[in-house]
Amino acid sequence: MGELGEVIKSISKPAEKLIDAIRAAIGVAYEPHHHKKMTEAEVYRTEEYLRIIRENSDLPIEYKGGDIRVNIVDSDALVKRTGCRIAYQELYKQQNLETVFDKAIDVLDDKQVASDEEILPEWMIRFINLAGEISTEEMQDIWSRVLVGEVLDPGSFSMKTLSVLRSMSANDAKLFSGLSRFIISERFLFQDYSLNSKFGFSYNDILSMDEIGLINSDGEIHLSVEVGQKPQVLMEFGDYLLLASSKKTMSVRFNHFPLSRAGRELLSVVMKRDDSDKMPNDYMMAVVGVLKKKYDMVKFEIHIVLARDGDRITFDDNEYNP
Repeated sequence: MGELGEVIKSISKPAEKLIDAIRAAIGVAYEPHHHKKMTEAEVYRTEEYLRIIRENSDLPIEYKGGDIRVNIVDSDALVKRTGCRIAYQELYKQQNLETVFDKAIDVLDDKQVASDEEILPEWMIRFINLAGEISTEEMQDIWSRVLVGEVLDPGSFSMKTLSVLRSMSANDAKLFSGLSRFIISERFLFQDYSLNSKFGFSYNDILSMDEIGLINSDGEIHLSVEVGQKPQVLMEFGDYLLLASSKKTMSVRFNHFPLSRAGRELLSVVMKRDDSDKMPNDYMMAVVGVLKKKYDMVKFEIHIVLARDGDRITFDDNEYNP
């Protein structure tokens, strides 16, 4: 068996699934670099090659008679420089892609596939075309997490979401990551300008996320939940549930900023991987306080989530009192 086959045998099934998807999209075999590290000499030669191409790929621009022109007298030199420019651009994209691929494979080695469904070739082609332009480490991390999610469960990220992600800068991702702590039920931000401002995010922040395509900034959108004697789940605060009940059936309404589909899909990949991504308890209590003030006839209870199984949630029967 060839060298690629030996590499594939030594890695996990999810990683193999990714390699197959790359092969189907670009028509050539891809070998993870973390299984075959380049020597320092090879790294130096690659960097030198890129430098030479970069420094010799400029076109002969001249200013004459009030016009900016390209001097094409030496057509052979022009063709050569054009080829160098294209080669540099493609090498640059390939380096970015291989960084993203290697990051994804490192993560996939410890994962189990949730679905045997294959990644759509057109999705993979779109991913490759867009991810090749990403050079910052922070954004490459996010792109690799998207790729991991799609490998484990194809269809998790739409092609529209890839386009939204392409428009995001590292600062945009940082802002969205900060806002993710306050996302309720993984679907929306609570609309209370004064309250949100106290916790460090403003309406301008929400507008910025709207411009990218992550959040709907129309503050007049509302949710309405019918509550009666049997407690109904009103909101999810990560590790906590907010239940509402009333002796008389009534509607509990509140305005919110809903996440777009892209926002919902990207929420998990921008969140930090430590306790700092959890919603602050004082913010949760502040939101509940706003609702209690508006609906004094409704009983609101907070309960600790014990387990989740899809849409099924098991929680502690005792009311949580911080």
